[in-house]
Amino acid sequence: MVRILIPRTVDVWANNAQNLNAKSMISRWRSKNVHITVCYHDDPLFRPSTRLRLVKLWPWRFWRLRLFLAYIKKYDLIFYPGVDVADYWGIKFTKLFRKRTKIVATLEGLVGDASRDMEYTAVAGHPVTCHKVPKQILRRVDYVLTAADQIIAISSFLAKIGRSRYGDKTNALQLGYDGSIFFHVGDEDRESFYTEAAGHPVYCQRVSPKTLRRVDGILHAADHVIAISPFLARMGSLRYGDKFSVLPLGVDTANYRPSTSERCDHRPVVVTAGTVYPGKRPDTFLQLAQKFPEAAFRWFGAGDMLEQMRAKVRELGLHNLHFAGPLSPQALAEEFRKADIFVLPSKSEGVPKVTQEAAACGLPVVLFGFYEAPSVVDGENGYVVWNDEELMDRLINLLGDVELRRRMGDKGVAMAQDWEWSSLSQKWERGVLSHIGA
Repeated sequence: MVRILIPRTVDVWANNAQNLNAKSMISRWRSKNVHITVCYHDDPLFRPSTRLRLVKLWPWRFWRLRLFLAYIKKYDLIFYPGVDVADYWGIKFTKLFRKRTKIVATLEGLVGDASRDMEYTAVAGHPVTCHKVPKQILRRVDYVLTAADQIIAISSFLAKIGRSRYGDKTNALQLGYDGSIFFHVGDEDRESFYTEAAGHPVYCQRVSPKTLRRVDGILHAADHVIAISPFLARMGSLRYGDKFSVLPLGVDTANYRPSTSERCDHRPVVVTAGTVYPGKRPDTFLQLAQKFPEAAFRWFGAGDMLEQMRAKVRELGLHNLHFAGPLSPQALAEEFRKADIFVLPSKSEGVPKVTQEAAACGLPVVLFGFYEAPSVVDGENGYVVWNDEELMDRLINLLGDVELRRRMGDKGVAMAQDWEWSSLSQKWERGVLSHIGA
């Protein structure tokens, strides 16, 4: 029996991207010789079984201690760790006292600083923006990826970036420790590093120095990292060595599906979804609503800036813009089916899963090219832009051409068939188990 720890929470309400991915994979894995341990707070999606053990996390801040204690048991494999301090010390413990345990994690974005933005931009050949995180998280990421034998990215861009930083370690699996990069975080120095590596500007998500160190530490320690795009793997290899592979994330196409009815309201609806904070650039979305009063604009998601943006909307008297707050995946899919266009104004992402979900619902998608998301093929199922002026120009094209929207939307629906979790989850299962010879 292969014993696997997946240190993610599987509560029904745990709807952040990583927890949703973990729940999607666990529910579809079929290997009979695998026993999985997962965590929850109060409302687990799954029931305990002969192949699934549930660890209840303790309340308040004690949940971190309980998560760390879950790490110290004996496993054959630790898959999909986070970058919380409990994950960091859990991996440290595994590295010291469980040398036969392998750790496989994912590269889902780029974290760093301004120097990494420049570093990755040089490699990519276009601007790249890292997800800025505190230094301690960046150190954790670097720790895992540099120590890893191999890293799996979810796109060729992430793979390219990963190799440029962390080297070519694809076949070096003997160390028994597999790690991952979750997002592209960093500071100004890291943005510079990634910008040079990518060959275009790269923007890291800004985080504190402590967080950045934590991320770097985890990724330096990893033997293998799964990136969710070739770009992330390429940028990750730059910093952490060539130990990356690439596996894409899936979409629940049973939920995210196109509408079967024609809309009676001919006023176009432009939507986006994500946390309302500066990195997602909600002010840019507001400016789009000001420029195109003939269209309705809707932002779905919570965040620190939610009430601030709602106040701005009231102050400016914008009747065509609504910050709706968070929705369940089912409600979000329904809103996508009522919309016409999806726009993502942020410049630093990994592979934004919400763009896959919007495409699966039949929406043309407009996003920035700095992170080379494979979810949009420019001119096919949407547009890839490089500045705000181009963003507005492409939106003009889509708002004024119903047939163009329909054609691009149909292409996105067709592309989404390759993102169906039912098939991709099996690839993840095989990819993860391959690192322990199962």
